[in-house]
Amino acid sequence: SDVVFVYVDLWREAKQAQGDDVSRFLWTCKQAGKASLATTATTCVSFFANLMSVLKPLREFGVFMGLCVVLVWLMLACVLPPLCLLDERCCRRCRSSGCCPCRRRDARVKRVRVQSIGLDLYAFSLLRGRWACLLLWVVLSAVALGWAMMRATVEAKIPPLLPPGHN
Repeated sequence: SDVVFVYVDLWREAKQAQGDDVSRFLWTCKQAGKASLATTATTCVSFFANLMSVLKPLREFGVFMGLCVVLVWLMLACVLPPLCLLDERCCRRCRSSGCCPCRRRDARVKRVRVQSIGLDLYAFSLLRGRWACLLLWVVLSAVALGWAMMRATVEAKIPPLLPPGHN
């Protein structure tokens, strides 16, 4: 959640520092990426430190959580800046008038000025494909859960806390 605040705050700050949307987008990605990478890396390293444990479940937890932290940062770094741009372009009038033209597809598409075709295509593909992205996430989660359930085994004995020869 802190990564979201960093990106949104720097996006708003870039409005004064940068002129057009493309330079604002790139500046936000660079500054927020560096700032959020520092916090993400420290969190990730702290979870990966659990690999030094003698307890196998704790090591597995450390790897799982470390990978989750890295993947969430990558996802937010790829998805959040275009969403900030879409919010700025499409929902600018929503805040002042109280109505929400963003709920109507035709109004949303017509109000966007084309300054950078690649950036617009990426941002609008995220907007248009939001249900496909959600469906893909649900399917991949179900496949991963099914694979984990097939591979999971139950140990009949209690594992030793300190295996022989530990020290």
